[in-house]
Amino acid sequence: MLEQIVLLFYLKMEGFDVIQITCRDNKKIHLPRKEILNLIDQDWFLALLVSNNFGKETENCYSVWEDFNHVMSLIESLRYNELIILESVSLDYLECLADKWCAPEWLIDKIKEKKKEIKLGKNITNINDLVFKCDVCEKGFKNSENTKYSCRSHTYGYSRASECFSCCGNGKESKYCKVGYHISSILNNKLLELNNSD
Repeated sequence: MLEQIVLLFYLKMEGFDVIQITCRDNKKIHLPRKEILNLIDQDWFLALLVSNNFGKETENCYSVWEDFNHVMSLIESLRYNELIILESVSLDYLECLADKWCAPEWLIDKIKEKKKEIKLGKNITNINDLVFKCDVCEKGFKNSENTKYSCRSHTYGYSRASECFSCCGNGKESKYCKVGYHISSILNNKLLELNNSD
């Protein structure tokens, strides 16, 4: 709180026309009016609010019924032309707020990309914990534990008459002639589904 008072005092001493935006959680944002008006080259909610004095409570004080961290995430993202997400920000809420406040399309797209990235990451984590059946050796495996030595098998079956595998001539106690990763068409299909989902 003290930092905000010092910043506000400094900005006023330097001759900046400072506005205050009070959010619904009663936290306040202090910014030069000029910065809000010049953040982007298109009309958007806060610039119109400030330029037309809508929602003005007192001299240079405005109220918005939105959460502080979401409003600041939106402002900082516009200031730096990059998606900036502050602590405890819901991407669903941020996307709705950006759309509601007529934020630029690039920012809304970046929020959607981030949501998709997080969704894909969570689904892959869940997939890594599932047990799949290998199409080659027919054993169960978890994708998170699959290594290049996990799947061991023979190309052809064991002959009881000759007591060896017909593919390599080795007996039951010998090494496998095929070694590699477990393969599952079900896992591959699930990963493709996730990659192609919105």
